[in-house]
Amino acid sequence: MDELGDREATVVLYCRSGQRSGRGLRLLADQGFTNLHNLGAMTRWPSP
Repeated sequence: MDELGDREATVVLYCRSGQRSGRGLRLLADQGFTNLHNLGAMTRWPSP
C-alpha cells in the first residue's frame, strides 16, 4: 500500500466487468484511502 503514496490522493479504479475495481475500492478504503473513485465496468462506458 505504501507504493500508492498519500492516502488522501485521488485514486481512480476501473476494470472490464466492475468486480475487481469494486474489490479494490473496498480494500483501499479499509487501508485508509479516502479519495477513491470507481469508474466501474469498462463495458458500460459509452463508445466513441
